[in-house]
Amino acid sequence: MDPSVLNAIYKAVKRLSSSAPAIEQAMERVSTIPADLGRVSPNSVARSTLALSPLSDRANWGATVMTPSEFLSSSPRMTDRDLIQVEKLKAQIQQQQLKKLPEFQIDQTNGQPTLQQNGRHRMSALQQLQGDDPVLLNLLQGDQYHLVPQDGAFAHAYEGANTASPLDVLRQQLLAPNGTDLIKINPLWTN
Repeated sequence: MDPSVLNAIYKAVKRLSSSAPAIEQAMERVSTIPADLGRVSPNSVARSTLALSPLSDRANWGATVMTPSEFLSSSPRMTDRDLIQVEKLKAQIQQQQLKKLPEFQIDQTNGQPTLQQNGRHRMSALQQLQGDDPVLLNLLQGDQYHLVPQDGAFAHAYEGANTASPLDVLRQQLLAPNGTDLIKINPLWTN
């Protein structure tokens, strides 16, 4: 890894935590990430490796890496409006690093783990600019739902936050955002 990238991540980790064990654990995690971290802001990498929530109300359950093509294969098809957003992101990424990591939110519906994506525009922009190299992704705590009959179909009834163990959930195959494919996540670490 480029020493300047590693140094920038270390500084970001130290800004976010004063705990020596947490800093050490975060930097150990950085050393295990098989992705080009120079493409992502040091602060985003630091938040992920310190298990801090990525600026949302969701708990950070862990991280993984995935190529843009893998991520996008389970995404809904892009519309013309989506493609305009991708072009805007490409311009931003060319001027600076990716500010927010793509993420999977892990929900459960009737006990079945399901994935919700956030970041398909970012992944598409990265793929077009930099190829299909792996990208660091956050794995976030989602919600629990059960299906209830409604008007001849089924609707999701909210039950609360997903209280399952992150490690137990991530050992299973997860239903992809497209609603048909199953995905096996290989976490780099769990929190």
